[in-house]
Amino acid sequence: MKITNKTKYADFREYEPFVTDESKAELKRQAEQAFKPCHLLTLDEFWAISSKDYALLGSVEEPTVLQVYWLLRFADYCEELRKVCERLTIEQTGDEVQAEQGCVTLSPQESMLVFVRSYFGLRSFREAGKVTMNEYILARKDKYNHARQQRNWENIQRNRMKRK
Repeated sequence: MKITNKTKYADFREYEPFVTDESKAELKRQAEQAFKPCHLLTLDEFWAISSKDYALLGSVEEPTVLQVYWLLRFADYCEELRKVCERLTIEQTGDEVQAEQGCVTLSPQESMLVFVRSYFGLRSFREAGKVTMNEYILARKDKYNHARQQRNWENIQRNRMKRK
């Protein structure tokens, strides 16, 4: 069966159990080419899709195969993003936890927007919402490396002071 951007998922569904994992991965790649690669989504687009606003995909009343597989790819991307973000989180010290007492808790979306606005020196959260997921992840890696280096340096200094 040849899949195009017009192939309805309802017509494909009965064949799906027989599709190999490699073919499913290829359908996800085709879907990203047809719509937008997940890493190029802006923060606003990412959170809109996370909130079931599928405007990026067009009408999904009778979804196409590529629309469904783009959403499957998006779910995979969310899992990849979760793992990356967990890996790029530095454990807090007791003093840092204590310093945050009484602070208002931010949602993940708010945290991303605040981080991006600060990191890129943007003037508004609207501007921050236009930053791509790729840029966000790279900024997180940079911030993580800087914080890790700072923490390591502090530990080196602390150990030096203990020896003296």
